[in-house]
Amino acid sequence: MSQKGHILVINRVFPPDTGASGLRLMELCQGLAQKNWRITVLTNKGRNVSPPNLHANIRVARLPFGSLEGKPSVLQYFFWLWALFFRALFMGRADVTLTVTDPPMSALITAFLRFFKGTRTVHWVHDLYPELLTVTGRSIPVVQNMLEGIAHWALCRQDRIVAIGQDMADIIRPSLSVPGKIVVIPNWPDVQSALLDKKKPVRHDSQNPYVLEGMFTVLYSGNFGMVHEFGPIIDAINIVGRSPHPIRFIFAGDGPKFTEVRDRIDALMLNNVHFIRAQPRDKFIDMLLAGDLHMATLVPEAAGLVAPSKINSALGLGRPCIYLGSPKSSQAKLIRDYKAGAVIDGMDPKAKFLIAEAIINYAVNEDEFAEAQTNAIHAAESISFDKAVKAFDELCLGLLRE
Repeated sequence: MSQKGHILVINRVFPPDTGASGLRLMELCQGLAQKNWRITVLTNKGRNVSPPNLHANIRVARLPFGSLEGKPSVLQYFFWLWALFFRALFMGRADVTLTVTDPPMSALITAFLRFFKGTRTVHWVHDLYPELLTVTGRSIPVVQNMLEGIAHWALCRQDRIVAIGQDMADIIRPSLSVPGKIVVIPNWPDVQSALLDKKKPVRHDSQNPYVLEGMFTVLYSGNFGMVHEFGPIIDAINIVGRSPHPIRFIFAGDGPKFTEVRDRIDALMLNNVHFIRAQPRDKFIDMLLAGDLHMATLVPEAAGLVAPSKINSALGLGRPCIYLGSPKSSQAKLIRDYKAGAVIDGMDPKAKFLIAEAIINYAVNEDEFAEAQTNAIHAAESISFDKAVKAFDELCLGLLRE
């Protein structure tokens, strides 16, 4: 079968370098390559090696410079933005060019490539910048207005914009002269296919170092960032700790609020909470599997600007999820529609009591918990990897026909 066409994908990170957007992008590239697209990945130098077992249709082109040590500064992001653009400018013309939102404002890359090279363009939005700067308190009024104007200009010059949720699409749509450019393709669960037989493993697996016999485990795993609200969760843990039920909590990950959360837990002298720093991939999967019930949180103001990927990962493993955030968000709707956990309004003054009630209910009601596990799998199937690849395949084919 002849190849359908050539797709150039651009992102600051790509495996084996760490970064959620890079891993998800690699999975998409593998899926599109199997559908007979030729893929070129343009990325940062990083470790300057290709991940193992890449499909033969995928080629990785790396910048001759760049380090992934530590969190990049604003100047580094700006530098990579233009370095990636100029490198792409002098590469062979692709039929479709796709950018992801790392570095921020990367829609500028595809906007300019569309003008200079005539390539069809797709911008895949994971985080909506610069709007997120306002939520995290890092915006400067004059600069913020200028950045928003530039971002809207770049989005208007895309052939298609992929939003990962309907709430994100609703935020983007008013800034576009042609709203029909937006396509909603939810992110799929970020779990390896090898784990499909472990979606509902024995809850007290002696081979898993994170499992504690006889305890119902509630897990928060991921970033402790400025858009995550932990206050009601900590208060709920305090309430649960006073109950007679054997329930423990694990906080795993890293980020600016990690120490703050740990210090507050220590101040309350809660002995049912364990903290674990970010783990390598193999141990990370065991930790996800050890959580009977997962938690996710997002300040309501950030709804539609970013989406906690940990929810999709939990559902993909058949784990119900408690989500503290806006009940209007796409992921809240997914949990609610499939009854795969509980959605707690982050603005509700009774949030801590509702979280504690949901946790205890799942811990003591085995039938209801088992039903929620099954529902979580059904929810994950509705946003499966195969469905996402099919949608991207049809999107790119449609652009070639225009």
